[in-house]
Amino acid sequence: MSQARASKGRSIIIFLLIMVLVGEGFTFSTGELRIQGIVRLILTVLLFVLVLLRMNWAKITIAVLLILGGVLGLLASVGFLSRASHYVVYILLIFSVAYLLGGIGLLTSQSVKLYISEKNKA
Repeated sequence: MSQARASKGRSIIIFLLIMVLVGEGFTFSTGELRIQGIVRLILTVLLFVLVLLRMNWAKITIAVLLILGGVLGLLASVGFLSRASHYVVYILLIFSVAYLLGGIGLLTSQSVKLYISEKNKA
């Protein structure tokens, strides 16, 4: 039973990685392909790899960054309401809420905790 829950934790981590990659892809598709974006993408993927290697500090770092990104995205979307197209604001709102929930879920999920705690058993 605990093996299945740990597997679910790994699936949650992979889902969050894919969600972040899609969010970065959206950013790049708007013409914001810069060196800082590429470096951020590489570092994010490396952090997720470390989470998959069951490093608890990497999980906490990713969760904090997701929550921070979600909060800042929500604040930015309110600021963009009058200046940007509603399509862009809605996409930003969706990703902001997803990042916020993903970060909170990463910190509170029992399946993820179980996956990380099985470091010594792997």
